[in-house]
Amino acid sequence: MVNAEDKSIKESKIGTARPTDGGYGWVVVFAAFMMNFIVFGILNSSGILFVELSEELQAGKAATAWISSITFGTLFVSSPVSSALSIRYGSRIISIIGSLIAGIGFISSGFAESIYFLYISLGLVSGIGLGLVYLPFVVSVGIYFEKKTSFAMGISVCGTGVGTFVCSPIVEGLLNEYGWKGTTLILGGIVLNLAVFGSLLRPHVKHFDNNKNICLSKERKSHPDFYSVPQNVAYGINSNNFLFEETEKFLANKQTTPSAIYKSNSRLKEEGDLDNLPKEHTCTRILKSALSYYDFSSFKNFNFIIFLLSNFFIMLGMNAPYIYLPDRSQEKGVSKSESAIFISVIGIANMAGRIVVGWFADRKWVNRLLLYGTSMVICGTATIINPLDDSVEYLIVYSAIYGWFSGVFICLYAIILIDLLGLQKFSNALGIVIMVQGIASFIGPPAAGWLYSKTGNYNTSFYAIGAVEIFGGLLVSFIPLARKYFIKQTLKLDSECEVIEIDTGDNF
Repeated sequence: MVNAEDKSIKESKIGTARPTDGGYGWVVVFAAFMMNFIVFGILNSSGILFVELSEELQAGKAATAWISSITFGTLFVSSPVSSALSIRYGSRIISIIGSLIAGIGFISSGFAESIYFLYISLGLVSGIGLGLVYLPFVVSVGIYFEKKTSFAMGISVCGTGVGTFVCSPIVEGLLNEYGWKGTTLILGGIVLNLAVFGSLLRPHVKHFDNNKNICLSKERKSHPDFYSVPQNVAYGINSNNFLFEETEKFLANKQTTPSAIYKSNSRLKEEGDLDNLPKEHTCTRILKSALSYYDFSSFKNFNFIIFLLSNFFIMLGMNAPYIYLPDRSQEKGVSKSESAIFISVIGIANMAGRIVVGWFADRKWVNRLLLYGTSMVICGTATIINPLDDSVEYLIVYSAIYGWFSGVFICLYAIILIDLLGLQKFSNALGIVIMVQGIASFIGPPAAGWLYSKTGNYNTSFYAIGAVEIFGGLLVSFIPLARKYFIKQTLKLDSECEVIEIDTGDNF
């Protein structure tokens, strides 16, 4: 009788991960929608909170604007670390940890007595937490969809518009009822709910095709420790439905020693227990291990560098209207309740723009890069002419235009990144782009506040905001020009190589 251990493993399902374009992906889209609803609904309402903090703490415009700038900037700058940690430990656990950190930042802000404490709590701590939350959701949507990427991304990011529309009057009401300290406590409780939606980020497991049969009987006899892992371990090497990438490589090349890749259960337990590691390993080694997954090869791509610069200039001005528009309108005699309407209009127009553009950008004949650049030029132009009139009706029209076309930027920049670099480099490249956006967010709003302090009005600030957005939109026009140039140079180089090969052949 043949021993069961000597029987070969008849079939191993080998394949590559592929987007499902539906199914559980829509649950991930819903989770990402709610993340954007909470995170940016609250942050985009910071202009309403800005007025209250400036009055209560008796701080200048630029000094108060640093709170929002630190929050936005830290959120984006921490994204490369968030990306690396997500690749290493998984999107679900990182997003849950981030939500807890952000909640602590908001809640502790309710006990602040100075603006400097708010720089740390509401700015730095909350920003780091939200940075850990944000990127895992964006990447998860990109992984689950291929043909419907723009549409799925458009639905998820329109949570920002809905959140802005809903949260603006809520924040205004909370400030009137509980003051800014009570408001930050309540907002902290809302932020903690991000952990619930983070738990929905189920790993995108690989679905395999029955296209390769591999016999492992010899390896099984030679390396019994390799097969000591229990059957049906979720995502394990002996799971019925799933295999790790490393396992696929081993099966394809049997020269690799299984025991060199996988250790026995006892060895795994001994070496994998964090309690047995020296103290210096638990923090620094985890961070180094996560960052080792990061790839900066995207900087070799000239188109990526142009796109990075475009994002930097656009983000210099992107957040400033959310912060300063309510204050500018109140200086012109608009009431606090009416000034909150402008942010709500931006939010609802932003939502509509993202949904429509998300659907539209999936059409094969649409030039996403042209749509992106044109939208930013329109957005910047509207901001430049904003100071021409101070009426409520005029500012509502401006808010609608700004909301719609700024929504195009948020909807498309991640999709264009996939178009430029491919899905394989998407996560790492997205982290770099968002980090650059964060640096710009640190600079833009305080610079606009500084211009206000120098001129005594917001006119110059809005001129500058619009100018950098137009410049960022125009920058992407160099990408197709650069493509044509490099293609031409490549063809020229290939033709020269062919001539050399022909001459060499004649000599023989």
